[in-house]
Amino acid sequence: MAASITSAEFTDDTRLFYSRQSANTWRLGLRCPSAGTSSEGAVKQCTHVADMTSIDGTSVDSGSAAADQLTMGTLNFTSDADVKTAFIALAEKINYLTYRLEQAGVMASS
Repeated sequence: MAASITSAEFTDDTRLFYSRQSANTWRLGLRCPSAGTSSEGAVKQCTHVADMTSIDGTSVDSGSAAADQLTMGTLNFTSDADVKTAFIALAEKINYLTYRLEQAGVMASS
């Protein structure tokens, strides 16, 4: 659950705002704390998840270099090479997702 929005406290028991300017000042002072790995904000930021760097000795792209795998061609899953190709594609997709979560501020940067 996200943290509560904070604002300045009201000081008068019978009047919320003395003027439109004071109402706007209060409105502009509303704050939702920034998310962190140990504190909630708009979202609670998760800790960084390390990228996959290789599969069976073959390098896997990470960060912004990772491919946003949209499709996977027809593969023969009785072939070791095609199974490896599938694992690499999935690892890059996961690495790209990790990168995008970092960019959105939902995951801590590495």
